[in-house]
Amino acid sequence: MAELLKNIRVSGEKVILKTNCSSSPDYEKNNPDSAMEQLAKSDDFLDEIRQQAFAAGFQEAEAKYTEENQCKMQESEMQATLLKQLLTQIPVALQTYQETLRDQIADIVLLICRQFFSNQISSKEAISFQIEQAINHLNHKENIEIFLHPQDLALVQHSKLKIDFSECRHLKFIPDETLMLGGCRIRNDHGLIDASIEQQIDKLKRMLVQLRQRVPQ
Repeated sequence: MAELLKNIRVSGEKVILKTNCSSSPDYEKNNPDSAMEQLAKSDDFLDEIRQQAFAAGFQEAEAKYTEENQCKMQESEMQATLLKQLLTQIPVALQTYQETLRDQIADIVLLICRQFFSNQISSKEAISFQIEQAINHLNHKENIEIFLHPQDLALVQHSKLKIDFSECRHLKFIPDETLMLGGCRIRNDHGLIDASIEQQIDKLKRMLVQLRQRVPQ
């Protein structure tokens, strides 16, 4: 103690030596409640740090999840929009395809029919059939004029066509170069029957147009 006082009294100034009694072992031993209080404060401090760290981590994870979720939602919306556009275009594409297909079918049918008529014009049986069918459509078989292509008329005049004209009275044949081979026109006092190849093709065209209009869109 004398040595301590010797070291402190270096000058004439008054020096007060303060000691922390709470940090000494004897103090903690003699004041156990105070030591427990400090330990509790330390635990509270550590718990607060843990809570702050947890809160910071939770906020960071929440922000990351929110950002990822927004990106996924935007991607889903884009895909949904694209799907709607495709679904909207499908009926239009199908209608266009159906119309194109119907037109192509009609063209093919007309092409086949033209080829058929072209093959039939040289057939005597086909020419005879055309004339007989036209005559059968007449209600009154008298004062009849039959218009034929000159080549077909020559076949009739040379009796190379097997046609029964027994029911026809006052029958007259007239050459008509405007007619295609294989076709004919028949006229009497009650009207005209056009059995020309051109008329038959036009009739077929009209039937195909009506058929296309009736097909559901």
